[in-house]
Amino acid sequence: MFIRKAELSDVSKIAEIHVLAWQTAYIGHMPKDFLAGLSIEKRIIEWQVWINEPGPGTTIVVEDFDEPKGFCVFGPTRDNDLSVESVGEILALNVHPTYWRHGYGKCLCDSVLNEAKNRNWNSLTLWMLKENNRANSFYKSLGFERDGAERIESIAEGATIKEVRYYVKLYQ
Repeated sequence: MFIRKAELSDVSKIAEIHVLAWQTAYIGHMPKDFLAGLSIEKRIIEWQVWINEPGPGTTIVVEDFDEPKGFCVFGPTRDNDLSVESVGEILALNVHPTYWRHGYGKCLCDSVLNEAKNRNWNSLTLWMLKENNRANSFYKSLGFERDGAERIESIAEGATIKEVRYYVKLYQ
């Protein structure tokens, strides 16, 4: 496994991973019509912008056999109740469903945790679906815990999801 910064040439594979991971992981958590309407072609266009657009977020990919198997986007926290100087956030973490439970997600998280220390963040947060038991178990195994913050996010016209925030302290 090899971690590297995402490049424009990765956009098609990242878009495919993004859509397939959501369509698999969020069955029963998001409306069927919303999931069915996710389009790799539309995500390719969005990812071209996201990869080219300078900003505080960083996108990395984990590859094996010269092909991305997953990606992670992270950067300073977006939450107003936390300090952007000392808290980082995992904004997205997706692995192709074929490669779930093969260590790619852990490899991405380990890389982000190391980079968080390099950026002098004292903690790292992420938001996830409240009822996502698979992700809950995964993040807990890495030392993340719920911090009590919750929010409702709109994902489509008339469709909302409940999210909870997790955190891990990097320094005592």
